[in-house]
Amino acid sequence: MSLTPATRAITLGAAVLVVMLVLTAVTTSWWNRHAPALVEADRAALAEGQRFGQTATAAQCVDGVLQRWTAGERSRGAILAQRYFLQGCLTASPAATELCPRLGTGDAQRGTAWLVRLCAARHGDQSCPVLLQPLAEYCVGRSPP
Repeated sequence: MSLTPATRAITLGAAVLVVMLVLTAVTTSWWNRHAPALVEADRAALAEGQRFGQTATAAQCVDGVLQRWTAGERSRGAILAQRYFLQGCLTASPAATELCPRLGTGDAQRGTAWLVRLCAARHGDQSCPVLLQPLAEYCVGRSPP
């Protein structure tokens, strides 16, 4: 039995739709089970970062997040928690701009290169630039005194 092009297209479309529905159901189920714990971990990391940042410099915030990353679990959720820690630390730090490069707001490519160099100097792994992204975001429009 030979299928016409229209029948093949309808069959393929239906198969794609079924796969999309199954993936949506699985994703929604996972999110419903894990979201509260992830949100709480992010809140706790932000609060811990704010406490740490009250007496820390930007360099100490960066070193602190890299130490936490090295000592902790390595997952996507952990990356988010560490980024919240760094964000909290930087917003509370009295000297957070000390690491900020003198970049214009349109220098995103130079800013990325700066994060890579900063990670290399601190022996960060390939996740380091992603972990330190809150520093780059914090530094936009700020320059050191």
